[in-house]
Amino acid sequence: MRLRFTWLVVAAFTSMIPVWGQEQWHEIKSPHFYVLTDGGERRGRETALEFEQMRSVFAQVFLKDGLEESLPLVIIALKNGKELSEFAPLYNGKPVQSAGLCQTGPDGNTILLDLSAKDTWQIVVHEYGHVMLSRFRDPPPWFNEGFAGYYSSVKIFDRVAVVGHPPDGFTDALAGERLLPVTTLFSVTHGSPLYNDEKNHRSLFYAESWLVVHYLWSHRMQDQLHRYLDLIRHGIPTREAIMQAFRMTPEQFDKAIEKYWREGVKASRLSLPEALEKVRPAVKQVSRLDAAAILADVHLHEHDYEERGISEFQKILNEDPENAAAHRGLGYAYYNRHDFDVAMPHLDKAAQINPKDWQVHYYEAVLLGQKNSVSALEEMELAKMEKEARQVVELNPGFAAGYGLLGFALMSQHKRAEATFAYEKALSLNPANEIDTLNLAELYSLQNRPDKAKPLFMALQNSSNQTIATAARSHLELMK
Repeated sequence: MRLRFTWLVVAAFTSMIPVWGQEQWHEIKSPHFYVLTDGGERRGRETALEFEQMRSVFAQVFLKDGLEESLPLVIIALKNGKELSEFAPLYNGKPVQSAGLCQTGPDGNTILLDLSAKDTWQIVVHEYGHVMLSRFRDPPPWFNEGFAGYYSSVKIFDRVAVVGHPPDGFTDALAGERLLPVTTLFSVTHGSPLYNDEKNHRSLFYAESWLVVHYLWSHRMQDQLHRYLDLIRHGIPTREAIMQAFRMTPEQFDKAIEKYWREGVKASRLSLPEALEKVRPAVKQVSRLDAAAILADVHLHEHDYEERGISEFQKILNEDPENAAAHRGLGYAYYNRHDFDVAMPHLDKAAQINPKDWQVHYYEAVLLGQKNSVSALEEMELAKMEKEARQVVELNPGFAAGYGLLGFALMSQHKRAEATFAYEKALSLNPANEIDTLNLAELYSLQNRPDKAKPLFMALQNSSNQTIATAARSHLELMK
């Protein structure tokens, strides 16, 4: 399931009104973004170009990973805050005050913006930053806040972006107190006083998190950061993970950060590609039902509005029984509830209407895997799961989860060689997936390849997922 909304608080909008009945909707397509808006063509184009600009900034710090995403990103630019409040999470029964919202999940990402807000550029930076952070699996608070702080002050002038100026208050916080040891900073959780209590150096936590990210980015240490995050995910203690990933002791890291701050932190100037000046997004009108389907999907992926999303999709089908998006939406809704008998007919219908929709095939493959049937149809269902998973990877070859599903379907049918290849491909795209890693290690064991299996089991034995850690340790014991 997608994560709950994150939000940027700027103004209070509490009334809820229907927004998609009679509005005129446009879609704007730039080289890398899709924008749906009821705020007019001009604002839609401006929004698409702002995201293109920010993407060009991120591209220069995610050099190894690249920014080509296998998941779709839909940007919904709404003309006012009352409309945005229709999608904001509820607190005590009322919509949370917000000017920007972000959904991230395994089947796609969505950003919603209030075009009437004073500074839409900051909202673009903030919400797109959440999408970029979603590629890291559950990053620790210091990295979340340091990353957000690093980009919060970005300014773009013609073909140059200036990034890395300290946000308001950070310089005073860093100058007024002694820096925290990195072992302390890196061990902060969402429940720690340092993260929540202003009396416990909370300002210093945010400022020093920014400083550490600034240091890592300026020294091109993204690879080492990836390594560190992977190590702590696998239960390696903070001190040991720092030494393995950054090739220095925590004390040496402390001195490096102190020296970096003492010598004067400088903003970076990043050249932007000239091609941005020539981007001419394509614009066309969107039908009322097509816009309604996209907005209903947003409701469906937010817990507070799930029932509303289902109702909206049902109303669309009352008007247009052949609406593929509505069938897919209802299929997803009941797939999410593990209701095989209701979900599958909708998904089959959506696939019949639009066979090129990889998300439909993905939902069908996952749903078949969830059923775990022991009936006489089990072999047929596994064959269908394999077929759907193959459709997913054919239509979206960069989607790691598709290869994981294919590996599971093949492994369940004892097609070990093919399953091994599928899992190897899945992990080449997403090395952090522990379930795929465990299944691949077990496949290597079944094929009498301990030299391949053992390193994977060793990497999983300290997993924070106790089921995976126990399975890995059991295999290692058997190998002895």
